[in-house]
Amino acid sequence: MIASCTASCLFILLITAEFIYAESLTALSVPKPVTFENAAVRIPVAAVSDGDLHRFVIEDQGVHVRFIIIEKPDRTLAVALDACQICGNPGLLPERPRSHLPQLRLRYRNIKHRHPGSCNPIPLESHIDGDTLVINEDAFERGVRVFRNV
Repeated sequence: MIASCTASCLFILLITAEFIYAESLTALSVPKPVTFENAAVRIPVAAVSDGDLHRFVIEDQGVHVRFIIIEKPDRTLAVALDACQICGNPGLLPERPRSHLPQLRLRYRNIKHRHPGSCNPIPLESHIDGDTLVINEDAFERGVRVFRNV
């Protein structure tokens, strides 16, 4: 009886530890806050040119809009809302570290993903001006609608 109780407690402890470990791997990174400057968001290209997923947040019309930036293999930058075209806005994560868009397979933080397979980030119109990535304020209009009901 003591062995059975000990084994049960050990099993519960191991399951709890595995759950905590799995949650830590799927936690969204903290988005870096940015602001509008002359009706646009301006981010130095050098700050997002390392191949990692970079998450940002901006307040627009009282709504916190998250977006992601990643450098693609051809050294261009991909910019998208931190939401899926199909499923909405729980937040996107790379399936493998150092994956690249558009080949980046994204999955949701939420385990109960409504649709199987990869997610489709919502593109965010941007352009490069010298050594700065520029996203005009009007490009965030769709993001306001997507994130309004979070």
